[in-house]
Amino acid sequence: MRSEQLAESCRDENEFAPPASPVHRQPADLDRRVMDQLRASNRPLGAHEIARQSRQTGSPLAPNQVYRILDRLLQRGKVRRIELLSAYTPTRDDRAGFAVCKDCRTVTSFEAQDLAGQLDRLCRARGFEPATPILEVSGLCPECRAHRAGALPVRRMRGMAMLFALLSLAGGSAPGGIAGAYPVLIAAEGEKPGRARLFESASA
Repeated sequence: MRSEQLAESCRDENEFAPPASPVHRQPADLDRRVMDQLRASNRPLGAHEIARQSRQTGSPLAPNQVYRILDRLLQRGKVRRIELLSAYTPTRDDRAGFAVCKDCRTVTSFEAQDLAGQLDRLCRARGFEPATPILEVSGLCPECRAHRAGALPVRRMRGMAMLFALLSLAGGSAPGGIAGAYPVLIAAEGEKPGRARLFESASA
């Protein structure tokens, strides 16, 4: 009798228990989730980055799932793949090209319709039918160019600048009166070039 009551109680609990939360695993839902992540990002994302972000939001996707989703989105023209980064970005202009900074990995799109047309004509003139033109350029963005331009002189001058500073602090003079005429630029080891310190010569 007791076992029958226990079984009946379990049936009642199962019957009136609240339904489990639905797991949205339909392709359209998965596609929408990945597109939302790409649109929310300020840079292209790789498949593994998308998978990591999905775990952080509590709706995990495996990398192989993400690849399948991205393949569907590529076929529908919803995303573009940046070949130089193996990353993806929402499609805004399917004729645009991309300038990819090799230092900071930022991506800037540029108008490439004329260039794409010329490539198409060149291919067809040789009997080749183009399918997917890839218009990407690797280089340096303005910020990274400025950083490199400022960093190189500091690295080259570090040894001599330190010598000039020591001579100046010791009351001596640098060759040719350099320490007396100019401030000495010192970049300590491990210090960023943009944060180098200026020491005025004591023998000015």
